[in-house]
Amino acid sequence: MNILEKRSLMLISIRRGIFNIKAGVLTFAAWSLLVCIVSSTFGTTDNITHSKIDDTADSHGTTRTTVRHVFYCDGQWYVFCGDHHEETYYAFFVTSTDGVNWSGRKVGKGGGITSNKYGSPDYHESPMVTGNKVYNAANDSDTNHLMIRSGTIANGDITWSAPSIIVRGKLSPRESYSYYPDTMIEEDGRLSLTCRHYYVDESSKPHLDPAFVVATKPGDITDWQAPINLITLPEPQMIDGHENIPLSEGRRVLIYRTHNRVYKAGTPGNFYAFHWDGTEWSKPVDLGNSDGINGSDKRFCAMFDPGAGIVHLMYIEDSGTLWKNELRYRTLSRPYGVSDWSSPATIAENVFTTTMGMDTSSKPARIAVVYGDQKYTPGGQWGGRLHAGELYLKWFDGKRWQSGSQLISEPGDERAWYPSISEDVSGAFGVLYLKGQPNGKIFELRFALVEPGSN
Repeated sequence: MNILEKRSLMLISIRRGIFNIKAGVLTFAAWSLLVCIVSSTFGTTDNITHSKIDDTADSHGTTRTTVRHVFYCDGQWYVFCGDHHEETYYAFFVTSTDGVNWSGRKVGKGGGITSNKYGSPDYHESPMVTGNKVYNAANDSDTNHLMIRSGTIANGDITWSAPSIIVRGKLSPRESYSYYPDTMIEEDGRLSLTCRHYYVDESSKPHLDPAFVVATKPGDITDWQAPINLITLPEPQMIDGHENIPLSEGRRVLIYRTHNRVYKAGTPGNFYAFHWDGTEWSKPVDLGNSDGINGSDKRFCAMFDPGAGIVHLMYIEDSGTLWKNELRYRTLSRPYGVSDWSSPATIAENVFTTTMGMDTSSKPARIAVVYGDQKYTPGGQWGGRLHAGELYLKWFDGKRWQSGSQLISEPGDERAWYPSISEDVSGAFGVLYLKGQPNGKIFELRFALVEPGSN
């Protein structure tokens, strides 16, 4: 049994919820190059192989909130990606048996899914995988309903179910629950998800507020409870990214990132945590300022370590400028109350993006964090929204942070951005990211395969 086969069998509960068995993902075409060997875990070295998946016109093709794009399942890598053509967003996935040579674009079979050469407009690049099952929740543009499909992974493809309605939306006046829902599995087997509630108030001002919804029955995607609107945000704050973290005994913590209506330096939003103790919701806990320049583009990531009973949170603290934002780290420990967050620690500076994976075969779990060292910003209307730089890998062994970090994007490439890492990093794992081009219109979807080396 090779390390990938071992890994796909052992993963039982990583990332943000303790009851998920996550593995598997999708990807696409061409060439590879062994580019470097890095020190990863306090005395070992990892081999990193880079490959190109495809080109995309979607600058958000890997960025959307904190969702996972990369899984290993059924002996193959699966990677979900996005594209954009004539004002329509498309999702697709690709597969690979070696993490280097990729299939063509796939959208799966069944489920009423339509597609063309760009992908499908009917679902998002935001899967949640448990064993050989995949769930994908997305807003339907024709009805504004929040829909969900389940799929079965086999032989490098996905067979989708018919879509079910989670929350009904409205076209006029427009109202929806949407934006790359973060779907998880509760302790009792029910699905739950975080999302954004869009509506227009009596003064015609649009709102994007945090919302949460949970299924009625375990394993059933056809029946859902009414959505919970957690708070009405004061002007001008609006919700962007969000994390759904089920805990034990029916408890949970939800983390949302806000931004102001105009993205620009010096107008930060906040990171808010909402705690559910099994009986009632807490008032939102302000965890820190988020910068005002990058929307939801991989600004934070949270995962739950079931062995240690600790939530790990990485986020980017605002500096008040286009540069020198800090990568911060905090933990939430039992009994998971509002006062159980640790003080923040600064892990790196001049950071524009972050994501992380977890190795739960170690007790406590090891964490692999990928972050971006900012080298480039174009400025302009969005105040430098399209940041880019070099991507680095840093490990946490459960007790201390690695003193150095390792380049995970290609040497000499200062236009890498917005990575998505495998949830499980116990063996070989993958990192999907975008590589920008000088024209700013076409981007490369890149994949870094990280394999454990020798001492």
